[in-house]
Amino acid sequence: GSVAEEERGDRRTSMLPSAGKISEDSTKVRVAVRVRPQTTKERSAREEDCVSCNLAARQAVAGDRSFTFDDLYDQASTQRDIYEQSVRPLVEAALAGYNATVFAYGQTGSGKTF
Repeated sequence: GSVAEEERGDRRTSMLPSAGKISEDSTKVRVAVRVRPQTTKERSAREEDCVSCNLAARQAVAGDRSFTFDDLYDQASTQRDIYEQSVRPLVEAALAGYNATVFAYGQTGSGKTF
């Protein structure tokens, strides 16, 4: 390729998001999941959590099924935790000229906009 393509390729593979850099692995689609905390109504009714988290294995467990994700946040995680660990590197990459997308999916009123 051209010098510009080679420079861009070198830059992409030499940078890691967590350190403000982008690696080849970080250019893939990643899936992050947050298991939301119970609502006041759920706590008042003493509902049991239907999903548990194994953060070390990045697995959400629902009944007899488990699901592994690139990033997993449990009920104790904060919006700031999610932003700093999963979103901020994408914002920094976008400001550096790379394409980045954050797609938030979930129930209405579950905090996606925030």
